[in-house]
Amino acid sequence: MVKNILFTLLFLLAMVGCSDDDDGISFLRKYEGVIWMTRLDEGTTNERIHYSRFKDDLNTFIEGWNTESNDDNKDCFYYTEFQVNIDEGHLVEIIENHNNRFEYFYTELLNDEVSYTQHVTLTVNGDILNLKSIYAVYPVGPEGVNNIIFKKSSDRIEDLLICQYD
Repeated sequence: MVKNILFTLLFLLAMVGCSDDDDGISFLRKYEGVIWMTRLDEGTTNERIHYSRFKDDLNTFIEGWNTESNDDNKDCFYYTEFQVNIDEGHLVEIIENHNNRFEYFYTELLNDEVSYTQHVTLTVNGDILNLKSIYAVYPVGPEGVNNIIFKKSSDRIEDLLICQYD
């Protein structure tokens, strides 16, 4: 789930620079450096925390810090910096790119017969980032929907304890 969130945000941000809104500020530029936080499966034994920060960089768009529910050490965060490397097997169609709204359709060709698709809409209203993702693996799986609410955070991500990958 966390990887799906990061993956969704990665491709959202990969295309943000392609179109600006009426006042000339793209979504990526407007929200560069803003920390967004969400709690997934809050109140359960699977609860996870996820932070994201957008960067106005055409090669590296987003950083993510997250805990894992199946990890014994929930006091540390796994760090991921995404670098865009879209090849011919990845297609992104931008539907809308405005100051506080970004919508796109993403397709990844998994093989000659199977593809993964996502229709993603991100909207910002004040201190809230709403991510809606409709996804499916065609032709083998049904559609699914993720609605994830992020809140602006004043937490200092620089102070997070980073987990070591094995």
